[in-house]
Amino acid sequence: MLSALVVPDGIECPASDVSFATCAANSIVVTKSTVLTPQTDTLRTGGVYWDVHPQKALDKAKRFSLTLETKGDDFLFPGATLPTQARYASTTNEWLNFFVIGNLAFSPTYTTFFYKNQGTPQESHGLITNTFSITAKWYFARDAAVSGSWARISGPDKDCQDEMT
Repeated sequence: MLSALVVPDGIECPASDVSFATCAANSIVVTKSTVLTPQTDTLRTGGVYWDVHPQKALDKAKRFSLTLETKGDDFLFPGATLPTQARYASTTNEWLNFFVIGNLAFSPTYTTFFYKNQGTPQESHGLITNTFSITAKWYFARDAAVSGSWARISGPDKDCQDEMT
């Protein structure tokens, strides 16, 4: 990542403070034969990434369940920073699932989104948004133990599985 340019008389023009034209105008006249020396910094992208989705039935008949989900990334040690890159971004969702018919569920959903960009304290800004919605879900999982036989998907029988092994 380009962090600065050094003009021939040794003055360093940082890439993010002022424009190069303003910096160079104060020190030298730039022509097509002027040699500029680039100064670079290492931009690291190491961090933590996650995607977690636990679900818990709230009753024995499995007609109601709670789902929590979080996914995101956090760049813990970015080295050089860019104000256009994310420091962290994550989303959390909480669903209270009401199974209506078979695998069809209606779920009041609360979602929170967290974001902050990289950069110096003056360049860095955070954002938190909260939303509420009602989501309709249809579960196609063949092993979903949802009571009721309407539109349930079943897998191969045991004899068929034994023949395949």
